[in-house]
Amino acid sequence: RDAVCLEHGVIFAEEPSPQHFSFNSRHGACLDCEGIGVRHAVDPALLFPERDLPFWEAIDGRVGGTLKRSARNRVLIDAVFRHQGVPLSTPACEWPKSMWSVLLDGLYEPLLLKWTKKWGRATRKVEEHRVWEGLRTLLANWQSSLSWLMNETTCPTCKGGRLQPKSLAAVALLAAPRLDA
Repeated sequence: RDAVCLEHGVIFAEEPSPQHFSFNSRHGACLDCEGIGVRHAVDPALLFPERDLPFWEAIDGRVGGTLKRSARNRVLIDAVFRHQGVPLSTPACEWPKSMWSVLLDGLYEPLLLKWTKKWGRATRKVEEHRVWEGLRTLLANWQSSLSWLMNETTCPTCKGGRLQPKSLAAVALLAAPRLDA
């Protein structure tokens, strides 16, 4: 029988092979966790240890201090909060789920930033559109170890199943009771 999901349609464009159901194969392994089922990711509780305070006081001091050094980052953070309609002075414990999601994982529409760039005595007004990629992406690009911010979590893509979503869907389809039997 064809591997067809009622919700997503045809699961495999090609004939499935045993490699599609092995987390040791590039054809089957979840692309996000590489078939391990877990990921080491920035833990929001460690990134924001002081949740009863607003953003700049709530965020881990090492991260906040580095972000504050850049005028562009300060303006970008402010633009993210404005876009979400959340005052920057709001304590982290009061941020809505959507704010947490955008702050951590990004907002993929450009935000208008206006800030002043200084080189010695010279200053220049800058106006630019910039995409907010999220704190997780920003931190992943840092050259230092972030072990103090990381925790092992179940992979959100495969939910610990270690396989690509299409392989997991086929397994679920094959394991489901047949209505025509």
